[in-house]
Amino acid sequence: MMSTAALRKAIEALHPLTDADWAAFAPLVQPLSLARGAFFVEAGAPSRDLAFLASGLMRAYYATPDGAEMTTNFCGEGAFVSAYPSALAGQPARASIQALEDCELLRFEVAAFRALFVRFPAWNHVGRLLVEAYIVFQERRIADLLTLDAAARYAAFKASHAAILPRLQRQQIAAYLGISREALSRLGRR
Repeated sequence: MMSTAALRKAIEALHPLTDADWAAFAPLVQPLSLARGAFFVEAGAPSRDLAFLASGLMRAYYATPDGAEMTTNFCGEGAFVSAYPSALAGQPARASIQALEDCELLRFEVAAFRALFVRFPAWNHVGRLLVEAYIVFQERRIADLLTLDAAARYAAFKASHAAILPRLQRQQIAAYLGISREALSRLGRR
């Protein structure tokens, strides 16, 4: 099985765990390999899992009725990946999460993870912190889309995604910024 050391380190960066806390969680974790282009979550299908991205690159996106893709997030190594609202509500996911590179993940069911919250206060705390991080990210993303022009969105994107920027295609960046490839090229020339 893929090493869980990086997962434990990422979780303990949020909140310390005892060996008993970890021992209750570790059996829930299963490795998952995805080839480039494969889906972790497909829009319209139920989503039950949360995963830690050990290696690779993923994107979350919505498809419009006319077939356009609007990217909402990119996730690189060390990120937690999920269609968490779908898993919580038990409803089909509205967005897709796709591997942009071959990916290695450590996944666990949201329901089993949440069951730990009652018996282990540390896991309750970790769960709350993950949800808070998701809320903060979503609010910042919405505010950027609504209040910044394309040039400011591009500058913010480059600052916040510097580590993965060289691994992204221009069309993927344009879909994230909500602009055309041509507009992105113009911004890049400035």
